[in-house]
Amino acid sequence: MKYILDTNVLLWYTHDEEQLSSKIVNTIENSKNTICISTVSLWEIALKNSLHKLELKESIHELIEEVKQSTIEILDIDVDYYKKIKELPQHHKDPFDRLIIITAMEEDCIIITPDHEIHKYDVVTVWDELS
Repeated sequence: MKYILDTNVLLWYTHDEEQLSSKIVNTIENSKNTICISTVSLWEIALKNSLHKLELKESIHELIEEVKQSTIEILDIDVDYYKKIKELPQHHKDPFDRLIIITAMEEDCIIITPDHEIHKYDVVTVWDELS
């Protein structure tokens, strides 16, 4: 299976794993699964950290290096994704989440997220099933 982590799930996995169920951790760590994040998640973390809305235990550069050293695949945002944003229903106003949703749709990923607004889109999500 191919999964994409919502930004908060990435942060919990790298810094606060007890926020995640053992099933979620096992899914992320299962070598049969491909685990991805969008570059938009790194952008969101960097932005919120610079605005002092998010405290990191290390620098954003160290976090990026940690992700690069892991088995997590970093997916770039294809320019065509921006064209598809307008086609999404307005369930969710968060631009970061909207790009993660488009990325999941285009890359055929299941989103691991607790965000119930994301569940409203025509995309496969998991959280309760793994909690």
